[in-house]
Amino acid sequence: MWKLTDISLAILLTVPPIYCRGEVSAKEGQWQGSLSRNLVDLPPASSGSWLIGDSGGTGGSFGQGEIHKNLWDVCFRDDKIGYATGNPPAVYRTEDGGLTWTTLAYGDKKPFAGWERANLMKGVSWTSLSLSGQNEIWVGGYEYPGGQGKGVLLHSADAGRTWREELTGKLSICLRIKTTPVGDVWALAGSQQSYRSSDAGKTWEKVNWGVSAWIDDLVLPGDVPSGRTGYAVGRKGEKGCVLKTEDGGIHWTSMPLPEHTPALKRCFFISSLEGWVGGDGGILLYTGDGGITWERRDVPAGGIVKPWCPNGQPLTDILFFQDGNGWASFAQPFDGIGKLLFSHALFHTRDGGKTWYPEISGRKSISALWSNGPGHLWAVGGVADVIYNDIVAIRIWK
Repeated sequence: MWKLTDISLAILLTVPPIYCRGEVSAKEGQWQGSLSRNLVDLPPASSGSWLIGDSGGTGGSFGQGEIHKNLWDVCFRDDKIGYATGNPPAVYRTEDGGLTWTTLAYGDKKPFAGWERANLMKGVSWTSLSLSGQNEIWVGGYEYPGGQGKGVLLHSADAGRTWREELTGKLSICLRIKTTPVGDVWALAGSQQSYRSSDAGKTWEKVNWGVSAWIDDLVLPGDVPSGRTGYAVGRKGEKGCVLKTEDGGIHWTSMPLPEHTPALKRCFFISSLEGWVGGDGGILLYTGDGGITWERRDVPAGGIVKPWCPNGQPLTDILFFQDGNGWASFAQPFDGIGKLLFSHALFHTRDGGKTWYPEISGRKSISALWSNGPGHLWAVGGVADVIYNDIVAIRIWK
């Protein structure tokens, strides 16, 4: 079992410590559907530090001795128990806040028990993971190279011991899985193929976005007791779009955006009125009035534009707290030969995105961010090298 104390890199940042304000009440909003909990420091982290797992050699730095190219998504049930998924296709579990991990399923070596099409594991890329209950895990992806019926969505109701497939043959891809405070599960599948279930996958209904758009992300913040206000982001043609619902996703309305807004990839709302959306070129837009007006708060890394990377360094995730602290993560673009070396993969803001500071740099790509509230933050991704490897980064503060 890999242990974080055996890693070859630990970065101590010079960022001043951020102080937790304690429990977050329901009326103050939820962090993407999860209320913060009592937070306990995990040694050997100190305030303001990142712990980064990256052995960089044979054997890999994650799970149980396998070499993993990348981790695509991460979710934590609380400050101790969490899950991650990656490529080659696998799901991992931690019970100590990310310091050590065990492999729940890994390709054909430790297959997903109960999944009838497990022979597809070698060709499946898991791109998304979400939790919807005490032991409910969802993973989604697609069978390369894709096409109708090649999308895959798996569900485990027993913490990963057994799995069953949902929406078999109906998805061409499963880009992102989102669970909401009201108990819905959303499988986002690009253009006009997204589905929603309100009963843990027993029944599904196709989502009608009201427009012809490619949808990449969705959030229902949950600060309104009914949980019926939400946002979805993506693109219509080459332009970014934001859709809003006020009835739990039955009907969606296009919101006005600044002219020339590029494709949007991620959204994060700390309430039904206040949130951020980000996408190509490092663009970041902020609204404090439910999407009626927007303010540019771009992340500087995204401005790197080359002929082989026309949309700039790809933004992969954003995460914000109510006190103005936030993070934006980036992947390194591909030049056809190997990963390009950029200086920054993760940025931090203390003022809601008005100014940004780099926190993780070098030959790294960050794919996803997760937090249950101030005190803990997890980031996962990969390192581009002769042997590609995975990253698990942990930030802890009081």
